[in-house]
Amino acid sequence: MRYIRFNVSNLSRPTWVHIASGKPFVLLSGRYGRWSSTACGKEYEADDYTVVKDEAEQLKFLCKRCARQKHIEHQR
Repeated sequence: MRYIRFNVSNLSRPTWVHIASGKPFVLLSGRYGRWSSTACGKEYEADDYTVVKDEAEQLKFLCKRCARQKHIEHQR
């Protein structure tokens, strides 16, 4: 599983950590750039995410919906 955090271009409003779905990035009509989605269904752009490798940060800031779908217990 790959844990990611998107919306990194806006550092004042970081997002929760999400689980990447593994789907390839595709072009969506009406949107600029290539997009993919997370396990909970949120969409993110190919150029606007970072991979989270720290295990403590993964569990501490994991999105509730991603944790529920993958049956992972989170620390919040």
